Amino acid sequence: MPYSHEPPLQTEATPLLLIVGRDGRPIYLSSVLGLLLGGRSLTESLTDPDPALLQAPADGHERRRTVTLRTPDGQLQDFDLSVAALPSLDAVLYHLEPAGRGDRPPRSTALVVVSFRPTLQLVYANAAAQHHAGLDGLELRPDAPPGPGQSAAARRRARHTALLQQAVQERRAVVWLEQYSGPELPVLVLRCSFLPVYGPDGRVLLVIGTGLDLTPELRGQLQAQLLSAVVQDSPDATLVADMQPQLLSGRIQLTNRAARRLLRPWLPLEGRPLGELVRSVLTPEQVEQLSADVRAGQRVSLTLQLAPGTAAERCLELSVLPGSHRPPSPLWGDLLLTGDALPPGELSYLSVTLRDVTLTERIRRLEAGRARTLQLSAGGAGLEQVLTELVQTVEGQLPGQRAAVLLRQAGRWQVACAPQLPAAFVAQLSEQLVELPADPCLHEGPALALARAHGLPTCWAVPIRGRDGQELGQLAVYGERRPVGARARDVVQQLADLAGLIVAGRQALAQLAQVAYHDPLTGLPNRYTFMLSLDRQLRAVPEGGELPETRVGLALIDLDSFRAINDAYGQATGDQLLQAVTARLQAALQGRGRDGRPEPLLARVGGDEFAVLIPQLDHEQELGALSSQLSAAIHAPLTVHGQEITLRGNIGWSLYPDLALDGEGLLAQADTALYTARQEGVTSRLYSLNGGHWTLSPSTIRTALERALEQGQLHLAYQPLVGRGGALRGFEALLRWAHPQYGTIGPDQFIPVAEMSGLIRHIGSWVLQEATRTALGWPDGTVVSVNISGRQFEHPEFIRELKAALAHSALPPQRLELELTESALMLNSARAERTLRQVKAMGVRVALDDYGVGYSNLGRLKLLDIDTIKIDRSFTRDLTASLPGQVNPDAAIVRSVVGLARDLGIEVVAEGVETQGHLNLLAQLGCETMQGYLFSRPLPAAEAQRWLIHWGRWSWLSGLPWGQETPPGPSGLDF
Repeated sequence: MPYSHEPPLQTEATPLLLIVGRDGRPIYLSSVLGLLLGGRSLTESLTDPDPALLQAPADGHERRRTVTLRTPDGQLQDFDLSVAALPSLDAVLYHLEPAGRGDRPPRSTALVVVSFRPTLQLVYANAAAQHHAGLDGLELRPDAPPGPGQSAAARRRARHTALLQQAVQERRAVVWLEQYSGPELPVLVLRCSFLPVYGPDGRVLLVIGTGLDLTPELRGQLQAQLLSAVVQDSPDATLVADMQPQLLSGRIQLTNRAARRLLRPWLPLEGRPLGELVRSVLTPEQVEQLSADVRAGQRVSLTLQLAPGTAAERCLELSVLPGSHRPPSPLWGDLLLTGDALPPGELSYLSVTLRDVTLTERIRRLEAGRARTLQLSAGGAGLEQVLTELVQTVEGQLPGQRAAVLLRQAGRWQVACAPQLPAAFVAQLSEQLVELPADPCLHEGPALALARAHGLPTCWAVPIRGRDGQELGQLAVYGERRPVGARARDVVQQLADLAGLIVAGRQALAQLAQVAYHDPLTGLPNRYTFMLSLDRQLRAVPEGGELPETRVGLALIDLDSFRAINDAYGQATGDQLLQAVTARLQAALQGRGRDGRPEPLLARVGGDEFAVLIPQLDHEQELGALSSQLSAAIHAPLTVHGQEITLRGNIGWSLYPDLALDGEGLLAQADTALYTARQEGVTSRLYSLNGGHWTLSPSTIRTALERALEQGQLHLAYQPLVGRGGALRGFEALLRWAHPQYGTIGPDQFIPVAEMSGLIRHIGSWVLQEATRTALGWPDGTVVSVNISGRQFEHPEFIRELKAALAHSALPPQRLELELTESALMLNSARAERTLRQVKAMGVRVALDDYGVGYSNLGRLKLLDIDTIKIDRSFTRDLTASLPGQVNPDAAIVRSVVGLARDLGIEVVAEGVETQGHLNLLAQLGCETMQGYLFSRPLPAAEAQRWLIHWGRWSWLSGLPWGQETPPGPSGLDF
């Protein structure tokens, strides 16, 4: 038969309880269980209706197992079923509790049954009741009210007895909260109730006591309250919106204080569609991507800019996290009696977090701006470009404000950089600054009034200082009228310090450039700068440079008498003279820039030497007028310290592209023209390619000599040395230089330059190698004489180079003779003697060249281990001159040298033998070997080889020199 039950009670403590008598009639059926059974018996509602499940255990213990119950609407629910016998009532108790689900443990309800028939007694207490409340063996004593002397357990039993009696007397359920705690138990909170059950006679039959553990719920509520407080107090703005099919149509359900504060323009937020907020800060592309990611269940993070460039600018980090939520059952915990469960994984809400990262982003931008500024500065960008990057960094840190850099230059202030300020304001401020020799006051007075007139209500500035503390400028900030925060001042000060480093560095570089590229005395460009300008000017000349309008003129000016004046009046006077001449030359050249043509460039390229670059010459005839103007500027008398001083100078000109095709060639030609003008005693000279004798300057010779060896301009010529009876003793190797532009340059011009510049060692080494290689092709016993410079002879590497030349050519050392001057052997006597001994030890011959024109120290002569003395041509030239009544002194000197050399066992060679008279007289004086044009001029190697063949054929017949077209006549060489 269907069970009957009490009216439903509005309490979650109502148990799923059925008590059945032995006759099968229900004694008690709880209202909730009645709803689940729907008028069916418990056996009919179970999916496994095993009769043994519902039988009470015979041993008096409680049986527990999990069963599945089918609800009236067909749903299946799992329950933990407890079955226990109640002997005093001759009944069986069935207690169902929802089984655990997923990660949630089963819910355990404390249950007791108190019988009133025949007497008041506890007939059942489940394990939860025994564990939580210690109800096992509870004695209900209505005659023992609680007192202060009783234990806590006794007082609780007395209180329970009183509540039970209250429920019976008032014929209703009594509900209260009970807290339990003990040394081994955590704090528990139970919702307890006593429900009286009456029999058919209307008398109380039993009382059902329940205790539902509310501790998890209370703990969850506390956690929820704490979490809510944390969310509300969080500095990150948080919004929660529900999910709708149209993603952004969901409405905002919850916001915290930070969200309401940050999104104040959108208040009120609750109830508004989330899409209104999202679309106002995201682009359509970002909205589309956001929707796709959220539908996929992914977390989305974006960085947003709100109100960029204004005082309200904010940088936000947006995070959107979709989630799902399962609400609890309205009747019994996890028990769902009606409705559909939320499908696993279905999204039900969106959590939106907005974090204000404005400060973090500005710090990042500050560091990035500093790095870009330093990178531009280190990369050589212009100062204005570097300061513009710095100003933009300032404005990025102070939205709504505009910045400018003011610098002090030449004692005056100027606006160096103000990219965002109105152009009219910058122009008027620049005019004001011109009148301010002292520091400008930008935050008050006329400067502030001018700013306000252009819509800039406030201004404040930070000084820009160099490393020494000197104020170089100011970093000014213009903007809205509002207090300036500490961070804003700190940021601007940092960037002002950076600007100070950059500006001071640029000023130091400018000073270094002034020193590196300009003459410190006159302020004119130096030689290096002049050559850079010259090359740049020549590159700018278009093809077809032969046209008059594209000619470039270059002049070199030398002050002839400056050194003497400097020595006579002192260096200070000389410096003043150079400064005065510089001013006059600049004045003489000023007029050429007034007619639209490029300005000439004047530079100081030497101690008393100036250079002038004329970028555009219309006619060559202009050089005459220019020379006159420049000469007049130099020659006009100058008064220094009361002394009137007159200078003299010479000018050398060259033209591009008429005469030279590059800057070096143009400068060398002008240098040659200058030295030639000095030698000829004229004021100026224009270089020409049409021949003429040109005097080359040492600098021109050195520059050309450096390339001579590489380009094969140097060669050797060989002049024969003829002994008695016409026998060929050897050849002297003579160095010659044929320059493609300057023609033949004599050794008297380039050898001194080579010695002074150090090039003589390389040239001398080449001469040794070339002469020994050529001599190897001559007949055995033929000697080659090579002139050795004193600088080359004293070099520590000379012996090694000499050995290398002999080894490379395989020439026997006895066939090589080194010609040294007396000055070379006297240059460093100890080292010279040591080197001379090493040379002699090798078997190489040594000749003393140009004897008689140097020291001619007879004492040194006897100490030197030499093989040959060469009498200089200056003693041979006038040897045959007749002096009536007098002895020819040259003949006397030659006779003495020959006699001395014969006594010392030294061979004598006479140079400069050009006539038959020279030959006859030298033979009479006892000279054994002769050299001169009488025998042959110096010949190239190939011609010298042919001369050997002819000389061997004619030398015994002829008394004439080699080179005549007719065979030689009777022999005159047999002496």
